[in-house]
Amino acid sequence: VDFYNNIKAYLSELQNTNVRSLEDIVAYNYANDGSEGGNPWPLGNPAFSSGQDGFLASLKTKGVMDTTYYQALGFCQQQTRQGGIDAALAQGRNGNQLDALLVPPDVAQSYQIAAQAGYPMITIPAGVHSSTGMPFGLALMQTAFAEDKLVKWASAIEDAQISANTPYKRTLPKWYGYLQRNIPVNNL
Repeated sequence: VDFYNNIKAYLSELQNTNVRSLEDIVAYNYANDGSEGGNPWPLGNPAFSSGQDGFLASLKTKGVMDTTYYQALGFCQQQTRQGGIDAALAQGRNGNQLDALLVPPDVAQSYQIAAQAGYPMITIPAGVHSSTGMPFGLALMQTAFAEDKLVKWASAIEDAQISANTPYKRTLPKWYGYLQRNIPVNNL
């Protein structure tokens, strides 16, 4: 519901496109399925294995904020805020508050929890897979209005990673053909 309404508001402000709605985006993706992921794999692009299922689910809502929407919103916020991130942050030693939650950003649930709570999250590059060249990272989560804490900790971690004199020192990614139109998916 929120995505449907927010993307419509965003697109209405753009001057450089005729795309004005989620319906337009979905139609464009189907028309350009080879590169944009209109259909799920194996019919569409392997980079978009589920196609545009999130867009289609949002499209079904038509952006209507009804009783069901507000019940779901309240449940999500309670579970991800008080029952989720805030509860986890309260688990510090001797009743102290934790500085942040360290989570893997490539696991979809980690950033979705922060997004559903409306809480900040920051991702830090951690390294590059030795055989595929695929970069990977770490992420930190905090409670509402704690961006300053996240930036402080992320900066300290990144400084330590880069200056470390160990075999685990962070390596920088190699930018293989990043200007090419269709970058092949190489996530082994």
